[in-house]
Amino acid sequence: MAGYLHSDGTLVWLCFRPRNEHDSKAFVDITEGFEGIFVTDAGYLLKEDDLKKMYESGRKTCTATRKNMNRPMAKEQFQLLLKRNRIENVWSVMKMNYNLIYHKARSVSGMFRHFFYSISAFLFHLVEDAKLWFLPNLAAEACFTSLFSELSN
Repeated sequence: MAGYLHSDGTLVWLCFRPRNEHDSKAFVDITEGFEGIFVTDAGYLLKEDDLKKMYESGRKTCTATRKNMNRPMAKEQFQLLLKRNRIENVWSVMKMNYNLIYHKARSVSGMFRHFFYSISAFLFHLVEDAKLWFLPNLAAEACFTSLFSELSN
């Protein structure tokens, strides 16, 4: 599963991919139609000719350098990598609090249903007025009840 999030943590979309497919191969397909800088982990490093094609189409990758790499990092790249932590926190919340990772499904449709429920719960949590959908305003309900009882008399 791969996802696309804005730097503020807003979930844009999710994509389910086979587990036997390498991340770098999926990255080309997943980012099709988008332009900009994509902050990725080391699993998304591509071959040089693939990177050239991506740069020409307006898609640039920003990957953290490892300790054993002798590659300089620009200040802007470092700032982008700090924002990546916010996105990783969103994934962690979805995995831990909303049980996105689930191994007890009995069918493929059951697994997708669980993914849908987890992601929906996460998105409803982000909506400020979601509590109005689930918790009725008892004061307003009492007001309408008394109003209807007066009208019926």
